[in-house]
Amino acid sequence: MADDLVQEISEDLLKCAICMDRYEQPKILPCFHTFCESCLDLYAKKKGGISFPCPSCRANVNLPGSGVSGLPTNFYVGSLNEKLVRLEELQNNVKEEQEVTCGECHNSELRIDQICEKCEELFCDDCAEIHSKWSFINGHNVLTINEFKREIKKKVLQKPGQDAEIEMCPTHPKDQASLFCDTCKTLICFRCTEEKHSRPDHDYKSLQTLIARTNQLLTHSLTQSDTMLRECTDIAGVHLTSLQRIRESTTHHKQSIRNETKRAKKQSKRKRKSCYKRSLNLRVESFIFTKYV
Repeated sequence: MADDLVQEISEDLLKCAICMDRYEQPKILPCFHTFCESCLDLYAKKKGGISFPCPSCRANVNLPGSGVSGLPTNFYVGSLNEKLVRLEELQNNVKEEQEVTCGECHNSELRIDQICEKCEELFCDDCAEIHSKWSFINGHNVLTINEFKREIKKKVLQKPGQDAEIEMCPTHPKDQASLFCDTCKTLICFRCTEEKHSRPDHDYKSLQTLIARTNQLLTHSLTQSDTMLRECTDIAGVHLTSLQRIRESTTHHKQSIRNETKRAKKQSKRKRKSCYKRSLNLRVESFIFTKYV
């Protein structure tokens, strides 16, 4: 059963269409087809080295300045390839009756039937339970060996149309929609460009180009927003500084008015007191003059 699974995956889904062998350093093209880096390098050189048609769908591929090595790596296929290698190792250990030990307690006498999907370590039942409880924060998922096999098969054998991240052509469901018809405002594939969406009646662009352009526009908009935000922040800072100065000036003037009022009151009091004394002295002098003169 496991041998059939490995053979089915290896021969049908993880095989490069150029060398007909398992992928090595898988590179993905804009049309989403994947090939070995070395196979693409030789193929590109034969076709001129700058651009070439995809070996599978014949869509034109323009190489980046760094050549084939600059194309995106298909990490999904690479990860599945690694899981398949691990599965083969497990099968070989069973076939050769090699001693299989728990990755935690290293006991070979216990039943080893659990595997961590992330770190791919084998565990006995007790250690698997502990590993699952203590490692759940880091995204570790412990499965039985059979569950692990089924998970690999589920991921690898799923058809392209079942991948939520890859849009399929509405007209040709088996082909990936790697183009956008600007005339009809719909996703299309390369076959559509030879049928209902052919030029010059229809104008279409690569999704990669549209995504890149959208990213540029978003980046530009974000940059402008950041600039405007900084300018508004600076203006707000100036206004706050001015407001603070006005408050300080108002406080200073209030204090000056209070001080001036106190000074005026004291001066007025002194003048009233002085006037009273002079008035009193005049009365006394008048009384003495009237009485004795």
